[in-house]
Amino acid sequence: MDPQNDWPEKWFYFNEDWCRRNTGKWFGLKPGVTSMGIGELDFPPHPGVLKRIYSDLHNIGTGYPEDRGLDRTIQAIASFQKQIFSHELTLDELVIVPRVTFAIEAVISAILSDGGEVVVIGNPVYGRFYDIISRFSKNVSVVQFSRIADKLALDMASLEQAISSRTKVIFICNPHNPTGYCLSQKEIESIGKLAKLYDALILSDEIYGCLDLSGKFVPSFKIMKRMGVRCVALSSFGKAFAVNGFQGGYMMSDPDTINRIHSFFKRPVFATSRLTQLSMEGCVDCAKDWLTHLRPVLYNNRNYLHELLAEIDILDLILPDAGYSTWIHVRKSGDNSDVSEQISDTLNIQLGSGKYFWPKTNNHIRINFGTSKENLMGKVKSIHDYFVNQYFPKRR
Repeated sequence: MDPQNDWPEKWFYFNEDWCRRNTGKWFGLKPGVTSMGIGELDFPPHPGVLKRIYSDLHNIGTGYPEDRGLDRTIQAIASFQKQIFSHELTLDELVIVPRVTFAIEAVISAILSDGGEVVVIGNPVYGRFYDIISRFSKNVSVVQFSRIADKLALDMASLEQAISSRTKVIFICNPHNPTGYCLSQKEIESIGKLAKLYDALILSDEIYGCLDLSGKFVPSFKIMKRMGVRCVALSSFGKAFAVNGFQGGYMMSDPDTINRIHSFFKRPVFATSRLTQLSMEGCVDCAKDWLTHLRPVLYNNRNYLHELLAEIDILDLILPDAGYSTWIHVRKSGDNSDVSEQISDTLNIQLGSGKYFWPKTNNHIRINFGTSKENLMGKVKSIHDYFVNQYFPKRR
């Protein structure tokens, strides 16, 4: 089987034989340690991505890229948004960006150039996001989610209390990182009403949107455009299509807001590698095929993980609506040691640590289930047995 030319059946392509071990999430680990914490799929990308690069690189050349992106790439992304989310975009509402985190920094710095505060929805917050935002705003308010069983909901009372006339940006991570929670359309509309009332910009990271496992995800810009609310939504193909190494992403917003951000820098700021833009086009080419095969794998992996670890009394699990990570609170008293480090030392499994999210804690872990069923079953069973033996829960 040639992975460059033949797209195998999902049961074959997503099994242990095809799992890769040569990406950034594996670098720096001791021999024999399995990485199950960083947000990256273990699977190689669809061969259609590489085919697009091989076949078209000579057509677009290797010169400096345009600041807003190639017209053909922008058109491909508009087609993707329409196909996957029924989201109609005009070409002047899209900009290609070199990285989503870079775009967040650019938007925050432009909007807060004359001062103002930021409200962040969702706790915990991905550490990189919090670091960027807090660098440009002295006052950052973080709004909690309410917890109902293994699900979350937006605490509207807390949000209304956090927003004021000083608020310039409301930052959303939707689907949320690290919990995987998708805001409902009603919640997004409620946020939009407050943003409109205080003339605040909504900045939304939506990287995991196309890996919706619950049917809940709705693009923020799609709703805000209808409501007449200023919004910048950011996404990319890296996390969902196993092409993190190409980096790159895209911004969706109204032309006036896009021009304001560009004029603030007074120079090209978003120029993105043409090779990266080709990889985006390749992802669009294979999007329907890739997502049709991948989503059931992630759905079944998520359910297996939750069904097994739900037996452990001291673990509070959040069932993610989207993505391929599960966020877990480990309830233990009198012990402030890092749970992820304990598991790594004992089981040779590297999980995500709560210390990489704000507020930094040692009693939270993140498990990546974007791997083969064979790998997941063996490792999660080991984690299950570790907690049974270590913390004496109800079932042993």
